[in-house]
Amino acid sequence: MASGMEFFNDGNSVILSTEVTPVCLHQKINHILTPNLSSAIPLHTDDGYLSVFYVDNPVDAFMDYGFFSPAGTDGRYYILPDRLLTGQTIAVEEYKFKLGLSNPANQGLQLFDSNGSETYNSNNLPLNILGHYSINISDCWLKDSNGQFTGQYTNKFVSDVWLGKKIGILFTNMPTGIIKFSHQAGVYAYDIRVSMVDGVLTLMYWVIQWLVSFSSQSIPVDESVKLEFFIVDITNY
Repeated sequence: MASGMEFFNDGNSVILSTEVTPVCLHQKINHILTPNLSSAIPLHTDDGYLSVFYVDNPVDAFMDYGFFSPAGTDGRYYILPDRLLTGQTIAVEEYKFKLGLSNPANQGLQLFDSNGSETYNSNNLPLNILGHYSINISDCWLKDSNGQFTGQYTNKFVSDVWLGKKIGILFTNMPTGIIKFSHQAGVYAYDIRVSMVDGVLTLMYWVIQWLVSFSSQSIPVDESVKLEFFIVDITNY
């Protein structure tokens, strides 16, 4: 940078620069999941925003909702309340981030680029990433001694802890498509369950049967498919 100001962290990464516009919080939306499937929440709405989700669920509600791409939705993912009972609800907070500032500042710190455009002010809340995960989600399918898929599966877990933090999850790549083995009638898709209460991340992934087909058609497991997401600090948002 020929002129201006930059701040670096201990890892020598730029965290603030007069020449870089940050990704900031622009909107917060409160959702309520109910047993009615119409309360399902889309993960990506193609509106130009990055959506970070916080699910305020008790530990015993871990299996009451999931992240699915149901058959017929063209690979779109939703938070679905598939096991909630009548009268039960789960609160979901959606934090929508976008490149650029959303709030003006009358006091505090402001930064401007070489053209005089404001690139930062302390009245905006930038995206604060705590961790990044890239998972080979197909490893929940079991293989035999010859390395061939058996059609059986197991559940897999990802866990981490950020004590004293309120954490949200930002999915950047989700596994789409269906799987079917020629010797089985079940047609399967990936199923993701998440808990993030008290700064403790527990994410489980496996598969769920969506349809039944008695044909001998085979739709193989794609071993290149990734589940990718960021963990975001939303403690003060």
